[in-house]
Parts: sequence; C-alpha cells; structure tokens
Amino acid sequence: MEELTEGQQLILCFDYVMMQVKGGGFLQLLHNGYAGLLIDLPEQLKAIQAPEMALLIDEVLQFFVPRKEKIEQEMSVEAFAKLYEQMPEINELDERFVAIYQDALSKINQYVRHHLQEFMQMGG
Repeated sequence: MEELTEGQQLILCFDYVMMQVKGGGFLQLLHNGYAGLLIDLPEQLKAIQAPEMALLIDEVLQFFVPRKEKIEQEMSVEAFAKLYEQMPEINELDERFVAIYQDALSKINQYVRHHLQEFMQMGG
C-alpha cells in the first residue's frame, strides 16, 4: 500500500470497507482482521471534505480498541452471530454507514475528478 498515493490508498481502503460493511457490517470487517484499513481513513476522509464518514470511522475504531481480543478471536459461525447480540451498538454504526456512504463516495469521486494525474501514476 505504501507505493500507492494517498488518494489511491483512500479509494482502495474505502471500497474494501464499503463492501465488507454492506455485506456483514463493521463487526465482520473487524473480526476478519481488517481494522488496519480504518486507521488512516479519518484523516483521508477529512482531507476530501467527508467529515461525517471520518467521524463514523473514528467511532468504529474507538468501539473496536477495547473489544479487540473478543472480536478478533477465532470462533464458530454461531458464536460470531452472537457477537451482534452482545454488542448491539455496532448495529447503529452500520446503519449510519449505510445512511452516509453515498455522500462519501460522491466526495471521493469529486476528489478523483479534480486530481486525475494522481491516479495516472503508479505510486506516491
């Protein structure tokens, strides 16, 4: 990822996060070990004028840190499904993501249109 520009990293990370969250929520993303994708997103999203999504991603990280061991441990599908019941606050974060991700996508599209040269190069 380091060979990619900031904008390229943003697109790659946000696309993956979006697919995971729309498919199974933040809990799925975090359980599968992809919390690292979220670390730089708040600053990148603020830089493209997507503060609502930046705040949400930051809140997801704050939710995750004290629960990291429990969320990332290996478990059966049934045990994983119970995490949604044990951690109902994650559902609200998922719902907020679904409500605002289109706006963030629009901001990303605007950024790409205004910085085409960045996406024509192969690295930072």
